Amino acid sequence: MKKVVTGLFSLVVIFMMVGCQPKTENKMTENDISIKVSLVEDGKEFKSETIKVADGENLETIMMDHYDAKSEQGMVTEIKGRQQIADDMKYWMFDVNGKPSAVGANAYEVKDGDLIEWKLNKLEM
Repeated sequence: MKKVVTGLFSLVVIFMMVGCQPKTENKMTENDISIKVSLVEDGKEFKSETIKVADGENLETIMMDHYDAKSEQGMVTEIKGRQQIADDMKYWMFDVNGKPSAVGANAYEVKDGDLIEWKLNKLEM
């Protein structure tokens, strides 16, 4: 009987400890914003979604955190395993709200409602 009471007491203590833990699943803050990111290769969209990010966060960091992007010297060179190919003049470029960006991803700070479209296309000369 003593073992049963001790076992029940232990379970109650465990449930109380678990129930008192702070919630960590929602990391959103009041400074978070929504942006839409689309990924396009050779004119075909292969991913498009709206994500929540910190207001003013730079696009390079967002791409690394959410899309497994890699960069060199501030230039994004790979997104979701799709690499640019310099020998073929095929590079990742991005538009913001339908217009080509005037700065690199490491310098662009996102704003609420931004539509970011990344394109992996061959540069035409």
